[in-house]
Amino acid sequence: MSTVSLIVCNSKGVIEGASQAALEEFGYLSSDLLGHNVKMLMPDSVAQRHDAYLARYRQTGIKRVIDRSRRVTACRKDGSSFVAEILIREFNRHGAESTYLGFIRNATAEVEFEKVTRINEAVSEMSNTPVVVIDPKGYIRRVNKAATDTFGFTSAELIGENVTTLMPRDIAREHDEYLEEYQRTKRKTVVGASRTLRARRKTGEIFPMELTVRELSDDKGTSQYFIGYIKDITPQLRFSQSVLSNEAIIEISPTPVVGILPSGEINLFSPAAQAAWGYDHDEVMGQNVSMLMNDEDAEHHNDYLLRYQRTREKRVIGHTQMFKGKRKSGELFLLEANIQEVQRADHVIYIGFMRDLTDERYSRHGARTYRAMFLSTPAAVVVTDELGSVTHFNPAAEKLLGYMYDQVVGHNVKMLMPDDLAFAHDAHMERYNQTGIKSVLGQRRRTVARHANGDTLTVELQVHELTIPDALSDAGSRKQYYAYFRDVAEEVSLAKANSANDAILALCTIPMLSINKFGKVLAINAAGSAAFGYDADEVIGENVSILCPPSIAPHHDGYLQRYRETRAKRILGSTRTVHYRRKDGTLVPAEIKVQEVDVTTDLVFCAYLRDINHEQRLKDAYILSKTAIDACPIPIVLINGSGIVVRFSRAATTVFQWKTEDIVGKNVKVLMNHDIAKVHDQHLQDYRHSGVKRVIDRTRQVQAMRKDGMGITVELSVKEVRRSDLCKIVDDVLGASTHLGLEGGAMQIFSRPGESGGDVGKQDAKSRLAATNHFLAMASSFAAHAQPKGAKGHTPANTQPDDELFIGYMRDLSQEYILRQSNELKDVILSESSVPMIQLDTKGVILYANPALHHEFGYEGDNLVGRNVKALMPSEVAVHHDGYLERYGQTGIKHIIDHQREAVAKRKDGELFPIELSVRELNVKGDRTYFGYIRNILQPQLVRDQKRLGDTIMSLSPI
Repeated sequence: MSTVSLIVCNSKGVIEGASQAALEEFGYLSSDLLGHNVKMLMPDSVAQRHDAYLARYRQTGIKRVIDRSRRVTACRKDGSSFVAEILIREFNRHGAESTYLGFIRNATAEVEFEKVTRINEAVSEMSNTPVVVIDPKGYIRRVNKAATDTFGFTSAELIGENVTTLMPRDIAREHDEYLEEYQRTKRKTVVGASRTLRARRKTGEIFPMELTVRELSDDKGTSQYFIGYIKDITPQLRFSQSVLSNEAIIEISPTPVVGILPSGEINLFSPAAQAAWGYDHDEVMGQNVSMLMNDEDAEHHNDYLLRYQRTREKRVIGHTQMFKGKRKSGELFLLEANIQEVQRADHVIYIGFMRDLTDERYSRHGARTYRAMFLSTPAAVVVTDELGSVTHFNPAAEKLLGYMYDQVVGHNVKMLMPDDLAFAHDAHMERYNQTGIKSVLGQRRRTVARHANGDTLTVELQVHELTIPDALSDAGSRKQYYAYFRDVAEEVSLAKANSANDAILALCTIPMLSINKFGKVLAINAAGSAAFGYDADEVIGENVSILCPPSIAPHHDGYLQRYRETRAKRILGSTRTVHYRRKDGTLVPAEIKVQEVDVTTDLVFCAYLRDINHEQRLKDAYILSKTAIDACPIPIVLINGSGIVVRFSRAATTVFQWKTEDIVGKNVKVLMNHDIAKVHDQHLQDYRHSGVKRVIDRTRQVQAMRKDGMGITVELSVKEVRRSDLCKIVDDVLGASTHLGLEGGAMQIFSRPGESGGDVGKQDAKSRLAATNHFLAMASSFAAHAQPKGAKGHTPANTQPDDELFIGYMRDLSQEYILRQSNELKDVILSESSVPMIQLDTKGVILYANPALHHEFGYEGDNLVGRNVKALMPSEVAVHHDGYLERYGQTGIKHIIDHQREAVAKRKDGELFPIELSVRELNVKGDRTYFGYIRNILQPQLVRDQKRLGDTIMSLSPI
């Protein structure tokens, strides 16, 4: 039974046969299809025009679909549709209407994979994370835009170059050795880990980066590519340096500085604070800050913190307030405090800048300290007055927004906003001044700012209001607004990338799921839900053991616990065959691969499943394929990459006189003459290393050797396939012939009605040649179809000999040479004949004229082939000749053909002369031509005329 979906139709589109695979694919019974038009398998938009397509092809013979592989939409019985790849072949039997064979392959998974591939490529290009992909030799195969921007090279300058181009010289010198060492030992010192290294830009600038390398391997564990994810950590280093600078400032500042965590624990206590409160550093670190307050404030402080974390309503943060502190001695003293919230990489701290109002020596030195901290902070800070004019603009803001200090200070802050926000800003300020309602102040939000170059960038903005004393103001105070900016473009890009990754998981046709270290299902894609029969909501949050068979489920948590304790990998990273349990309780065989993903928050395991039911069907198909090869009337020889014969068809035994059991296992050189045999092994070895095709996929004539030592000439066509693809190629051909409804299967295609399939030697030469070409075309098409994408027609270098097979299709040309010699002899006889001979088609065009005819009609220097025969007739006859031919073609009544008659002919110079004409009709396979024999009877006619004249004179004579 064929595993390929095959539909057989007659010339009207009526279904005459369908393979079991086609019935299963479309969901029909055989009785549902046979006798019905194939339009029932098409969408309405195509079905409405299908009869017209067939009619046009029968009229014109122009092939627009036949012999071409194309993708279309097909419809199942249940109304669902799928993407199908179809290949239509036309089969002509002698004197019968054409039969069309439609080979159909469900290409839905392939289309989905192409979509996922395009999305992956788009995600890579869209990512702000530089990505560099190299091969095992260290040569760059792909870079994204973020990488070219980071290193300053164009993509064309990097692709094909060694990755050492991006490294400092001291690292570059040893990199190739690192790769070779890893390929040899597989010891991971860089792969799978993140490290801080130095990199080099095109300008030669050396910069720090954080590098994470992932390895992409094939099913055998052989490295295919290494993917490097790069992060330029120059800003982080500068931030660290700035933090160190701030800590140094705090250490020398006369201003007491106290920092606390959201829980109220003290994590920063400057020397000035130690002097103000009288505590040593170690006495307060980790203690609650309430120990530094008077009893009334200390009692409620924890509640203040909890309320702020819940409501984010700022009553103290961002404002300057006075309160009483309590020294270690118990003495109370008056303080002025300014509390600020600082967002660090992984946590929030609150920093209080204190001023002891009992000490008037504070002032100038403290102001200088604040100024130093303002200038050195890594946060972009812009300070404006009540009218929106910028009064302060720190270096971090210069770097983020691209403006210099002098370009901004004194100007309205609207210059840092896009036009739509700038237009509404004054109205917002006026409304706030009137109502006091804070819609922006004290809140963290995302917005867009305008860079000096005109571009917009996404930022996180926090604005705080500060009221400061001002003796010159009528109110005795004035307001300042402190705006803190943070560039969040990378976070936005990461969020987009995560969304794209979610889309990839949803579209992927491979069942996937992830669990945490305790076995709890974290995510499952749509293909996984379909495979297990659960909705995603039914699985996520549950233990993965619900998907395991009863023999595994009770022990699965123990397996996870043992791995967490020992880290001994028994399953991770390997591919295993298991059974999984569907929601309905059925167990399904599958191939599973589990990978460990070490994320920052937890340990996660990702599992990929593959249904292996199809593999068993392939094994069954292989048995049929061997029968098909033996049944084929064309000699077929299969050899492996070392030249050893592994299959020898029955037809090949007839041609070469070797028995199958005697030839299998021998080198194919026993079928070659000495000159070819002695270089054949070298040819195979050269091809495995270079992949250059000099014989494969070409048809040529070679000298072969039979077992008895007799040389024969054969036409040879060699195809290359994988072992896994061989059975599919031959099986599809067998299936095609079987479902024609012809008894005898594949043999019947190549034999005449009534003949035995094995009696190949009695076939008509042209019929056999046509059948052979048809088989080779089908085999070539399926061989190309079975070839993996991206292979481009040749075997990769250094392929193992046992991984490949070469199929040799042969045609014995011995009989064809005899026929050709016979035709050459015929041409010699015709050309040497003294009898003028001529051959015409049904329109009167001359197809052949021998030299005797050219001489007789005076055309020695010209070629009559291609001219109309009317050129050899008198005008009064020539004008009617086309009508004679047309009438005979319609009626078949012979007035001249098969008769001998006298006529008048015309030479090239116009001279007329009498001829005796005999015409015969030739009909070869429906191709009708006329053959004429001509004899000049001018001299015999003169003799007859003279004789008649003499007879008349004698009869009238009185003597």
